[in-house]
Amino acid sequence: MAIAKGNDFLFKTGTSAGASAAAFNTIAALTASETNFSRALIDVTNKDNAGWVSNIDSQRSITFTGGGIYNPAVSAQNVLFDMFESPTPWNGAVVTLSGFSVSGAWQLSELVHTGNVNERHDFTFTLQSDGVMTVTKTV
Repeated sequence: MAIAKGNDFLFKTGTSAGASAAAFNTIAALTASETNFSRALIDVTNKDNAGWVSNIDSQRSITFTGGGIYNPAVSAQNVLFDMFESPTPWNGAVVTLSGFSVSGAWQLSELVHTGNVNERHDFTFTLQSDGVMTVTKTV
């Protein structure tokens, strides 16, 4: 099995809130990324559990942090800033070149620009899932 590299991740979204998957553009090829799948559990342990903890699933969320270089062909810097300013979640997908993807509505919670004189302009951003997400697994 080949190891996925940071630049094997793409972030795709529309150019406005509510865009459909058919209208997604690649906003960035990511040079670094981190995905956090979280589940909030509720402890429902009682005397009948023979000393073992018993939990039920309460809430799931996905947080994605990525960084890279903007795609100038789709004014990616402006699209990400529009996402940040929007009170409405944006549809988008985080996709690997091997076919794994997480798609659905996202809220952009953080956008950071960095750059030094005579160096490239980089960015990092953090997305928080908003509602039901679709995870497509690689075969």
